[in-house]
Amino acid sequence: LMIQKFVPLCSSQYERQFNTVRIPGKEAGMILD
Repeated sequence: LMIQKFVPLCSSQYERQFNTVRIPGKEAGMILD
């Protein structure tokens, strides 16, 4: 994930930033809160 096309985020940073979990999938990811 990239915020405003400048800062790439890893899954652990995404969880802290948005208080949710992003689970990558084969064709599309899932977002769980």
